[in-house]
Amino acid sequence: MITEIVNFIKCIDEHYMTEKLEPSKGLHIWIKLDAQGNYEKYEHWNINKKTKPEDVPKYCEFGLRDYYSNWISNNKAMDIGGKGKMQILSVNPYTLFFNKENYKKGNVLKKIPVYFKNILKLKATDDSLKFTEQEINRIKLIEKFLVNNFNSLLDDLSIIDNLKDKDKIKIYFDEDINTLRKAYELYIENKIFLVENDKINIKSTENGKETTYGMTSFFTTFGEDKKPFISHKTSNFKVNSRFELSIHKHLHNFKRMLENKKLPNPLPIFIDKNELNIDKNELNEVVVTLYNRDKVIKFSEIIKKLIKDNNRDLSNFYLIFWSNYKGLEIKDFDYVPLFKFFLDDFKIITYFFKEIKENSIKDVFEFESVVVHKTFNNVLIQKVKEGKNGELQYSLKYFDDIKFDSKYMTKTTYLNVMKYRKAFYDYIYKSKHNAISNQVFQDILISGILDDVKHDEYKNGQHTKDINIKDKLNIFFSLNKNFGGEDMGSKILPLQEKLKSLLNYPDVHIENDEEFAYSAGQLVYYLIYQSEAANKTHALMEPFISKNEPELFKVAIARGIDKYKHKLPYGTKKFQKLASEVLGWETQTKIKDLLPLFLAGYFSNSQLFESTKNEGV
Repeated sequence: MITEIVNFIKCIDEHYMTEKLEPSKGLHIWIKLDAQGNYEKYEHWNINKKTKPEDVPKYCEFGLRDYYSNWISNNKAMDIGGKGKMQILSVNPYTLFFNKENYKKGNVLKKIPVYFKNILKLKATDDSLKFTEQEINRIKLIEKFLVNNFNSLLDDLSIIDNLKDKDKIKIYFDEDINTLRKAYELYIENKIFLVENDKINIKSTENGKETTYGMTSFFTTFGEDKKPFISHKTSNFKVNSRFELSIHKHLHNFKRMLENKKLPNPLPIFIDKNELNIDKNELNEVVVTLYNRDKVIKFSEIIKKLIKDNNRDLSNFYLIFWSNYKGLEIKDFDYVPLFKFFLDDFKIITYFFKEIKENSIKDVFEFESVVVHKTFNNVLIQKVKEGKNGELQYSLKYFDDIKFDSKYMTKTTYLNVMKYRKAFYDYIYKSKHNAISNQVFQDILISGILDDVKHDEYKNGQHTKDINIKDKLNIFFSLNKNFGGEDMGSKILPLQEKLKSLLNYPDVHIENDEEFAYSAGQLVYYLIYQSEAANKTHALMEPFISKNEPELFKVAIARGIDKYKHKLPYGTKKFQKLASEVLGWETQTKIKDLLPLFLAGYFSNSQLFESTKNEGV
């Protein structure tokens, strides 16, 4: 992983890392000093969520200077030492960052001399990073200015009163950006190792050049003394790997690109020449260019573009899914030998709507936005409106910390999302087609349908869950064969034709369990329709389908007939024929195993009602 990330970063131009960076929220103060360190010019802007780049002339300038001023972590601060805790949030002599609370307590001013002293003590292994005498003199002038004018400078700013205690105040001095960058690189060289300990970091001399190897701070901790439960108990070493300085810098740059959202999520890192004979560096650079320059934000659109340009599936890449919601986290990391973009013979047929249509699902991302979105009731793949034109976009929740909220989801939907979302992620993004077995596919769809049935309500002459249920039924009967199961869709028309014959010809009878289940669904729907309940919901079928034993199931149907006998058209041959066929069929198959075809019968157009219209039941 480390090697591939380093190789990836090596091919990325630094401009991609720093261009169009947004400054952090807070009060930004710009100060220009003359050659003697006297005040010459002063400007300030308060940047918040509503601030637009055009509102602040130095908007991108602040973002860039932020980038070269922020610490690696709070234990790498530059005001450590002397009295009091760390107060200053920046690490560059040409900037000074702190929060309002520490300023109001008078803590920041006390730390300024310590801050500059530590910066000037930084050691450079490369002469090009050493502070020149001119730079040292300039830094001392800035320090002197701050010590003498810090309070008066800020006390005159009434806008500070409107800031919250934790809001940041950032002071920038109008110095050349290359000078700022050089000072930051010196800080990185001194502080990039996880720990500054000669017992941990080792030095090696090769060809007369001394190189230091140390532990990386890239998603690594070294707190076994304070956190013994996370330490290895059986290993005979403390450090499992050490890297030279250049590797640390590349990993740090990669981490910052993720933090600044300069890379797509998930992120593909191509590791070798693929079948297209395109160099990995070229592909990686195309990914970054599409994301940053061409504003192709979505991973799916980037993949589509790469496949369209190369006219082949992609192969040989690592896929990293990351999150920056509560600090940067790598949620998933895996190797993808071959990414299959197109889907073969994926069609959704609307068997259970009035108009039967056939809609092809051409690729995995269409599968995600159509099938997965509906399967998990807009919880896993959420439709959101974005942009001025209100175009639909999708928010993906594969690795989010989803909390159950009865306002937006049922318990069953929540459990299905949490149980199966990783399988769908692997299927779509890694082409692991064995991640979704037929058992998984059936479990999700059937449990989802039954859950919708349970929560259905009848309002304004319509069922609130009718579309959800029929969408899932269409998905199940259309795609079950694509996930290693039977071609359930091919059963629908024959069952409908058989039922028509059953109702019209006295010598036609139920001949198998599938016909029994479908016919029973039609019969139960007709019985429930007779109900005079104010809330005539699909949930009324629960007393029937809760019986797994066939005999108990038929008893429930017989009770339903008895309950609504005053409304049923007894003496008419078609209803009587269907009831007698269903109640007379003997089977050992559990109703749970016949449930899909029962539901198909229940939610298909009722042939008993069609008979009523034509010739009476």
